[in-house]
Amino acid sequence: MNPDGKPPGIAAAPSPGWRRPTVNIAARSKHHLHHRLSACLVAFAIIMAGCGNEGRSVVDPQPRFESAGLAGRIVYRLGEIDGRLVAATDRGLYRHVDGEQWDLVGDFNWAILDWVAIDERHWLLSTADGDSYEPITKHELFETLDGGETWELVNHDFGGDEPGHDEAEPIRRLLAVDNELYATGWGALGVSTNGGRNWQLRGGFWRSLATGLAALTQSPDGNHLWYGGQGAIENLVLQRFDLRDGSHSDLGDARALLPSPSTIKAVRFDPHAPRRVFACGEGGIIQSRDDGASWEGFLLDANSRFYFDLIADEGAPGTFFTAGWSKRPDETQPLILEVTHDDGASWLRYLHPDSRIDGGVYALFAREEDAALVLYVGLFRGGVVRVSEIPRP
Repeated sequence: MNPDGKPPGIAAAPSPGWRRPTVNIAARSKHHLHHRLSACLVAFAIIMAGCGNEGRSVVDPQPRFESAGLAGRIVYRLGEIDGRLVAATDRGLYRHVDGEQWDLVGDFNWAILDWVAIDERHWLLSTADGDSYEPITKHELFETLDGGETWELVNHDFGGDEPGHDEAEPIRRLLAVDNELYATGWGALGVSTNGGRNWQLRGGFWRSLATGLAALTQSPDGNHLWYGGQGAIENLVLQRFDLRDGSHSDLGDARALLPSPSTIKAVRFDPHAPRRVFACGEGGIIQSRDDGASWEGFLLDANSRFYFDLIADEGAPGTFFTAGWSKRPDETQPLILEVTHDDGASWLRYLHPDSRIDGGVYALFAREEDAALVLYVGLFRGGVVRVSEIPRP
């Protein structure tokens, strides 16, 4: 189902990550109190997490959770341009400065559906003025040639040029492949060879009644595009497009593993096994070890929790990070980082220590800082949280 509501709300700033204290005899009573509080925290996490996650546990020591700013914003996507962290939000594109400080890129107060960096100075930005899933919403494509200093509106025909269609179809995802630009809309995959001005249909249908295709990525061998989302009857859509011959593969076997209705939010690959692919969506994460020929569960959730992304640790085979969002947009929910070090056989769960934070996760991004892996987590109304010092087995 469509999770992109936008009720107002301001998230409280999260507290610093928990550190195990040094205990001596004089501090024994304080230690006992801390022990009881930790036990309550664990119980709270298990209750809030739901009962559909067998084989997972809440553990300590905890990672270090820190606010990275943008409190109150819905963060749709996190990435990096020219070495700087970039966040697409419900109220503009932001570039990270330091700590909790961000700069607004351009004079946009719209939702940013996606961006693509052709190079360090040349970017394209897809926007929505209002609810990005509504047909009446105004959608635009903007271009900068100077790294975001100035922007120009791109006149384009994504969605076709049929009579009676005055508004463009939303461009939900953008991807640069060599000298071509690919994009997904409500139910279409399109390609442009002139910077997004003119588009040809490569899959699906223009202006279909589908909810939208939120996933678009290229396979590690460069031969395929994987894309997916939700169809007109809230059905899961997952497709593979062959860039060599233009053929499509409908990966329908994946539908049996996730609930109905469901959707696909991201497709990811195992850097240590190129034919292994993951599809993240409503109800969990599924995997194929044979390039989509067959599917099995990787992290399934009986409560239909949304999983928008999965991060593989390139330096540690079998280690993956994820976090979810429960479709309760009017309620505060905890931030729970889920980690496996044994290729999905078991999962560890780390709970953010501040229960007031709007902790539903919409975006994940990982990068190396000071020779250590750091995660940036984009939240629904909670801004960005930086996670470091993640325990290793």
